[in-house]
Amino acid sequence: MAALRMAGSWLQGSGWAETLVQADITSPGTANSFLKAAHVTRTRRGHQITAATLNILQHKAYGKYTEDAQSDGHEPLEFGVWCQQRAECCPQFQYWATTLNLELSIFMFVRSLRESIFLLYMDALAELCQWFFALDHTHYSRNWQNFLRNGDNKEELFSFLSEQVMQLVVKESKQLVVTDKKQVLTVPPRKDTANLAP
Repeated sequence: MAALRMAGSWLQGSGWAETLVQADITSPGTANSFLKAAHVTRTRRGHQITAATLNILQHKAYGKYTEDAQSDGHEPLEFGVWCQQRAECCPQFQYWATTLNLELSIFMFVRSLRESIFLLYMDALAELCQWFFALDHTHYSRNWQNFLRNGDNKEELFSFLSEQVMQLVVKESKQLVVTDKKQVLTVPPRKDTANLAP
């Protein structure tokens, strides 16, 4: 999967593969294969473990911060504000918070495919497209940008395609049916389209 390869290029040289080996999650060869997404299921599981770990560590650090702030008599910041503040003052925190956001975007994409949620799919593509462009995966970023642009005006695209379909010549033994939320178009034209209603 291209998104996992892209995440691997983001994590290249960060010590991520070595950390997975030290934590006894995987062997060195398998950890290095995660960077190239050689085996999609294993790579996705490695990223799931990483995302869960980063989330747990982030919340533990926030819990420690709230305890310290309350013991000093200060009002603790909200989690999102605290994360933003930590990212501004600590580059390592910013890198791993960005990594967590990338991995969550990938999981959002996988979920959209598994559950067939088109709006979630479009949102995930919009997020991942920026990453592909930033990490110089030009073919994916260009193709997905075109898809997103076409997806935004899908009603216009459907009307154009339905006009083109109506101009097709179809053999008498065949029938072509196109539907949208408003109407049913058939080639050759039919009067009884009630049973084909969307």
